[in-house]
Amino acid sequence: MSSAYVALKKLVGAGIVLTAARHNLREIAAEIGPAGHIDANRMHLNRIIDGPQTAVEVASLAEETMRAAGVRKLRKDAVRAVEALVSLSADSHVDVMSVFSDALEWLRGHFEVPVLSAVAHLDESAPHAHVLLLPLRDGRMIGSDLVGNRAQLLALQRGFAEDVAARHGLGRPKAQKRPTASMRRRGAEMALASLRGAPKRLSEPGVRTALLEAIAADPEPVLRALGLSMPELVPRRSRTFVQIMTRAVKAEPDANPTRVCDLMATETLLGDARAPPVLEGANPTSL
Repeated sequence: MSSAYVALKKLVGAGIVLTAARHNLREIAAEIGPAGHIDANRMHLNRIIDGPQTAVEVASLAEETMRAAGVRKLRKDAVRAVEALVSLSADSHVDVMSVFSDALEWLRGHFEVPVLSAVAHLDESAPHAHVLLLPLRDGRMIGSDLVGNRAQLLALQRGFAEDVAARHGLGRPKAQKRPTASMRRRGAEMALASLRGAPKRLSEPGVRTALLEAIAADPEPVLRALGLSMPELVPRRSRTFVQIMTRAVKAEPDANPTRVCDLMATETLLGDARAPPVLEGANPTSL
C-alpha cells in the first residue's frame, strides 16, 4: 500500500530561512545535475504551492512578518522557522498535488502560524513537499514549543494519517527496525563512497548539517584520525575592578541622587586623573 508521512525540522541560525528557501526553490546550482541528487530534466515538474517565487522574497517575508508583530531581535540559537516535510512513497499512484494542497491546509490549521513557503518537488526519487512555517504566535517566536516533544510528534503523525493520507487512500509507512551494527557500518561506507565520488556534495547545506550532527555526537575518533586534538575550553576573560567601575552607564532622564553618590564614590576610589598630584607635606589648598 502506498504511504505518506509528515516530519518536522527546526531551522536555527541567522540566514537559515534563506538557505532553506534556496534549496526548496532550486537556487543552489551544486545540488543540480550529475553531482547532486536532483534530476535537472524533471525540475520543470516542481510547483510552488504557496509563497513567493524567490528565496530572497521568502526571507524578506519572514523578517517583515516578525517586524510587524513587534519581534525585533532573536537569540543566536533561536528557531527561525520550522520546516514540515510531506513525503509520499515512490510507488504512489495518486494526484500528488491534491495531497500536498490538502496537507498544506491541514498544517496551516494545525499550527495556526504564518506559512512562508510551500514547494512540491517531483524531481527526486519520491514526491515530497517542503512547507516553511514561521513559528510566530501572539507576538512571540515559539519554535521549540511548536515542534514539541516525541509524544506531540506522534500525535501529529497520527492526525496527518487520519485527516490527510487516508482521504487519498494512503497508509502510514511501516515502522523501521533499528539497524544492526553491520547495517550501520555498511551505510557509513556507502556515504563515504558517495562523498569520494562527488566531493562537491560537501557544500550542500543538508549534507553538511547531517555530517556535523553525526560527528558532533563523538568527534574525538574523527579528530584523532585526522591528527587533530579536541579544542580546549576558552575561559571568559574576567573584567578588572577598574573596568567594572568605569564601564559606560546609560544616561537617565531624571536626576538620580543615589547614582550621583555612586559616581562620587567611584571617583574617590579611583582618583581624578585630571587633578595634579599632591606632594607630601604640601597644603592642597595652596596648589
